[in-house]
Amino acid sequence: MVFENVEDKLGYLILNHEGAVLASDGELKNSEHTATVITNVLRLVDSIPPHTHGYNQLTITYPEHCYIISLSNKKIYILKRQFNIPKGAVLSETNSSVVSTNISEDEEVRDGDTSSVAS
Repeated sequence: MVFENVEDKLGYLILNHEGAVLASDGELKNSEHTATVITNVLRLVDSIPPHTHGYNQLTITYPEHCYIISLSNKKIYILKRQFNIPKGAVLSETNSSVVSTNISEDEEVRDGDTSSVAS
């Protein structure tokens, strides 16, 4: 299958262009709800102007995992993957995205204060 060799895979969905589940496994096995939500997100993204060249991939990132959504051959491929934060990374308090992965000992963030780290 398409995702069998992916490290840290938690599950996947393969949908047709209308959002019907063609294949699934892991935490996303038979997840019609996730299929509906992702299909709605893609419709929303499609409505954002200007839309000159489209997109091939969309990633939705959470602190613990991410969804990688790819479009190919009139199918929607959704991979749920464990999100491993690099050791030493600092997370932004507002959106959980990686802000910096190069913190020296002199620049340690104390008591969870990330205000001194560039965002």
